[in-house]
Amino acid sequence: MIQSGRTISWNMKNNHLYFPKKNKNKGNLVIYGGRIINPAVNLDLEPGLVEIKDGIITRVEAFYGDCRPVFSGQIIDASGLIIMPGLIDLHVHLREPGNPEKETVACGTRAAAVGGFTTICSMPNTVPVPDRVEHLQLIRNLYEKEACIRVVPVASGSLGRKGKKLVDLEALRTEGVKVFSDDGDPFADLNLLFGLLEYSARTGIIVSDHCETPFLAKKGAVNQELAKLNPNLSGQGAISEVLQLARGATLCELTGGRYHAQHLSSADSVDILRWAQNKNLPLTGEVTVHHLLLNQESIAEQGTLAKCAPPLRTEEDRKALVAAVNQGLVSAIVTDHAPHTLKEKSLPLNEAPFGIAGLETAFPLVFSLVEKGEFSLQRMIELFTSAPANVYGFQHIGDLSPGKSGDVAICDPESEFEISADFYSRGKNSPFAGRKAKGKIKYTICEGNIVYSNPQ
Repeated sequence: MIQSGRTISWNMKNNHLYFPKKNKNKGNLVIYGGRIINPAVNLDLEPGLVEIKDGIITRVEAFYGDCRPVFSGQIIDASGLIIMPGLIDLHVHLREPGNPEKETVACGTRAAAVGGFTTICSMPNTVPVPDRVEHLQLIRNLYEKEACIRVVPVASGSLGRKGKKLVDLEALRTEGVKVFSDDGDPFADLNLLFGLLEYSARTGIIVSDHCETPFLAKKGAVNQELAKLNPNLSGQGAISEVLQLARGATLCELTGGRYHAQHLSSADSVDILRWAQNKNLPLTGEVTVHHLLLNQESIAEQGTLAKCAPPLRTEEDRKALVAAVNQGLVSAIVTDHAPHTLKEKSLPLNEAPFGIAGLETAFPLVFSLVEKGEFSLQRMIELFTSAPANVYGFQHIGDLSPGKSGDVAICDPESEFEISADFYSRGKNSPFAGRKAKGKIKYTICEGNIVYSNPQ
């Protein structure tokens, strides 16, 4: 049932329903009959009911009886489905402005909606770089016009992302920026990183660092152990990641600033997370979907489609990351969605760009690890919702409690499907095409508005 008075469009590819952009009108909606999992308050309720009015959650309670609720807005029968907070991704490359051939805001946010995401953080490797207020405003205006979900821009920490001179942190913070990163490049200059973390200690902003030491990494295409077996491949060892993380952790301890480590990939990095947690440092870390599922052997099977930064490492490293999820050392699962053209990905392995397109497949893929018993469903949902919200200080999302934003994702835990790379994203570069999966997203709701629907 569609509430009247709204402009909607149909993508006839699969009769999926979209709003062309995030509706400015806050929606009214009732979802009932499904299992509600809300890790923010340790709630697991079945059958349950969620009511949203004017874009805000007003009721979450047990649902009794077989009768359909009486409500003036839209109604979704979620019987047999899982109702959870809208997913949050702290690490997404939308490419636009600058590289619309790889991705656009419209395509990228629709892909995110298909994946159950209602909030994504866009990384600053765009043209122009969001390194000053006028550039930030240009990018925000683009999001306002084209995005169908909530997009939070991450600003560059250095001018032009060149790693030499700090941006005007105060001016950007005054404009609402919470997170600073030179994503794709680390804060290799210790003076610059110290300045960022010192400012963080005073203001609460987050420093999000691409953990890589350039003179060690040398943009190697694969893990160093794999490169030793093939002299034609360029390699980079885990020490490149570990050294940058150790530097960040040390300065975090010295300054008290908030340091967030991006896309960790190695067992040694997990040891540093454990050290930081034992010291109660304000240091958090994220892992990607592909580093939780794949190892360096995937390069032999998938070639450049499995080339990412940092590179896929050993099976022991992958298992250490899964253990870190279970031990509470990891604070977010991210996609590091990095769309590229297939022409670029067809280049030789040493030359092809790093990155995997992952917004549309993230949740079902990690759900497969739950099916295998590698970690619990509640922990998985937590790392896609309330945990990343806590990392970046998002107070009104990642939680289905009354008073929070009406952001909801609904998935089917039972229906099996085959992953196809025929994505809504312009990036088709995925090593997961052909895999069987469960946990397909059926509805994505942002501020009470259905932005994606595939109930069949």
